Parts: sequence; C-alpha cells; structure tokens
Amino acid sequence: MKDQNSFRKNVNDLLVRAGWSQSDEYRLIGIEGGNNNKVYKVEGKEENVIVKRFYKHAADSRKRQFSEFSFAQFAWARGIRCIPRPIYHDNERDICIYEFIEGVPFKEEDVNEFAVR
Repeated sequence: MKDQNSFRKNVNDLLVRAGWSQSDEYRLIGIEGGNNNKVYKVEGKEENVIVKRFYKHAADSRKRQFSEFSFAQFAWARGIRCIPRPIYHDNERDICIYEFIEGVPFKEEDVNEFAVR
C-alpha cells in the first residue's frame, strides 16, 4: 500500500509538471500486459493519458525509459504520428507520460504480413 501511495504521489507530481492543474481530479486505472513495465490509464476531466512505470533492476544498467521516450520524441519531431505523443518523462523515477489512444489489444492472429507492412 505504501508503494501505491508513493506511486500516486509521483503521478500527481508528474501530471502537474506536464501541465495539469494541482486540483485536477483523475482516475488511475491499471492496464494489463506489460512485462518490463506497468501501464496505467489516467482518466482526467479534459484528457486521458498513459503513465508508464518502467521496471528497474540493480544488475541492469540499461536506461529503458530514457531510450523509449527519446525515440518517441525523435519520431514526433520528424512528423511520425503512428505512435502516442510523448508528453513528459522523469529519468529519476523511470516514469513516462504519453497521449492515450483509444483502441483494443491485438491478438496473435491479428498479426500477419498485411498488418506489418
């Protein structure tokens, strides 16, 4: 419970840094499926975003969050819009905020030659 309260405080801080008002109310909803991270949908009054909390292990020096967010910024700066818009990241907490895109999870049978072209 303490970790969840700490995480919610981190989310509050990052949402304010990303431009949300301190008084904005929101719902934090866990999304299933991440192996190397935990993903949450933040439902706000004005917009919905995704908060992505990256797994970190002491023996793994890779900067997963930094690499992913930096690439998303690079792609957006070059007009690539088939990925969620990167909004904010915090390197110390290994958390990113992205635009939320409505959709449904894909199934293995959805991936075929046509889908990956």
